[in-house]
Amino acid sequence: MKIFCLLLIIFITELLKYGIWFCGVYSLKIKRLWIGAAAVTGFAVFTLLGVVDENTLLLWWSTLSIIAYIFVLDCDKGEKALNIFRAGFLIICMGEIVGGIISPFSAGQNIPFAEEKIIYLINNSIVIVLISIAAVIKKKVKLPDNEKWKKIYKFIIYVSVFVMGMAIFLTIAGFQTISRYTPNEKIILFSKVISIISFVSVACLILIMIYIDNENKTIKKYLETDALLLETQRNLYKAMLAKNEETRRFRHDIQSHLICLNELAHRGDVSKVKDYVSGMEGQLLEIKNITYSVGNDVIDAVLNYYISLLDKEVKVDVNGKCPDNIRINRVELCTIVSNLTQNAVEALNKTECNERYLKIVVANNNNYMKFEVINSAPEADKKETLVNGLMATTKADKENHGIGMRNVKETVEKNGGDFRINVGNGEFVVKVTIPYDDK
Repeated sequence: MKIFCLLLIIFITELLKYGIWFCGVYSLKIKRLWIGAAAVTGFAVFTLLGVVDENTLLLWWSTLSIIAYIFVLDCDKGEKALNIFRAGFLIICMGEIVGGIISPFSAGQNIPFAEEKIIYLINNSIVIVLISIAAVIKKKVKLPDNEKWKKIYKFIIYVSVFVMGMAIFLTIAGFQTISRYTPNEKIILFSKVISIISFVSVACLILIMIYIDNENKTIKKYLETDALLLETQRNLYKAMLAKNEETRRFRHDIQSHLICLNELAHRGDVSKVKDYVSGMEGQLLEIKNITYSVGNDVIDAVLNYYISLLDKEVKVDVNGKCPDNIRINRVELCTIVSNLTQNAVEALNKTECNERYLKIVVANNNNYMKFEVINSAPEADKKETLVNGLMATTKADKENHGIGMRNVKETVEKNGGDFRINVGNGEFVVKVTIPYDDK
């Protein structure tokens, strides 16, 4: 009966440590608790009937625990297996670490079954305490989220990966050392198999780290572009409100304008009529130029955002319509348009040439859309050199600048398009062609 009670308590602690992990660390909900109670009852019955013995104990624990949590975890079906696998792997690792510390150091010492299970119960209790502490830290402690701490987190991750890699190599070295000093062929074969598996594991670990690093860079770029797109759309919304307000005012005054024009016409004063009409056309042009539109919300938002940063003396001309079926997503389109427009606006704001202008043309062909940005440039810019189809940056920080154009070139070519730069005749011209989607 003593052994029965001990095994039942250990089984309950098995369920408890996974439950704390799922609820406290994973923040998952537990439902249908009666299934857990049924698993404990079933384990107790099987133990009393003698079905559970020393050889089948681990199998019964694992099977009943997995079945219980398959039915009690409140999450998507596809996530249950992954959550249980991850929890099992991590908790087993924690248990082995704790067990290695508290277990007797003599590997050849024979431990009675009851004493062994008491040690296991102590092990489980310590693991439960550690998991509970982790759950409290996760819930109560808010880790700082700034660039300094992000670098620290990244450093810790890389150090951890390095330690894991070194541990695997030391394990390999240990097995190879053992194989040299034993005549047992099975041990030698086992050592070679473990060594091969370990080297494959190290290679996979490095590839996973490379993949994660590349994915992080891609996600960071997408988040930055998405933030820019949100800001430009907010700016476009404000500009459209301003345009609507100006249009409303103009419409409100149109009757007064017509009365004035009618009076001037009756007097036969043609020159004053012309001047008045010209003034009205100027007002309409100012209203029109509050916002620019080519029929695509991404391009419209980006153009209006950056054109609003131009000096008022710069002449702006935006023409064309953008189709809906271009082979590129919104974030990539934002990357292209924002970088090209930003470069042109920055160049125009700092240049000192007499006539400054910005032309943006969106043209359509049967197979592709052309996005062209033309800005006036001093004749001295003819001397600028092209490196791999890109302008060599004139900024002091050459390592971090010029990235925008490279991003544009890579994004365009990835989508089967064409990217070209031309400098001459006092102009800087960038042409981008993007194919239509075949669908």
